[in-house]
Amino acid sequence: LQIFNLAYLPSIGFLITASILVPRLVEHETNYLLKPTVNRICWMSLGVICLTSGTLFLSASAVSRFFSPTDAIVAEQATQTLKLVCCGQLFSSVYMVLRGALTGCRDTRFIIYEGLLSSYLIFLPLAYLFAIQLGYGVYGGYMAFLLWCMTDCLALAFRFYRQ
Repeated sequence: LQIFNLAYLPSIGFLITASILVPRLVEHETNYLLKPTVNRICWMSLGVICLTSGTLFLSASAVSRFFSPTDAIVAEQATQTLKLVCCGQLFSSVYMVLRGALTGCRDTRFIIYEGLLSSYLIFLPLAYLFAIQLGYGVYGGYMAFLLWCMTDCLALAFRFYRQ
């Protein structure tokens, strides 16, 4: 969990950046700069997350063995789980910027509804299906997490770029 939080923190910084810059672009009638600016922030966020998550992805085995030195099975499952988290972070990095941009555009109602719907209609059913019904355990939960990140990213991208 601490590794996940460490990988997630840079995205929060880009969310804050977007939520600060976007209202300034909207208020000063520089709407033509809105999408290029958000695109640039998305690319910067994705670049930073590629670097941090790429490093974690490549060192997932060593990190897992560090936290579970005596149990090879747990370390192997943790390695696979960390790799899934790293993949999810790629989508999450773009999602966080778009969330900040939509917040800056004062479209917070959509963010709340989308979050509620995707949590209860995508993540929870898929986590139950993969983890319990199909027997993947914690790995199944993180497979659901990856699909949830993808869904959130696509939903917010569709909403932002449609406006």
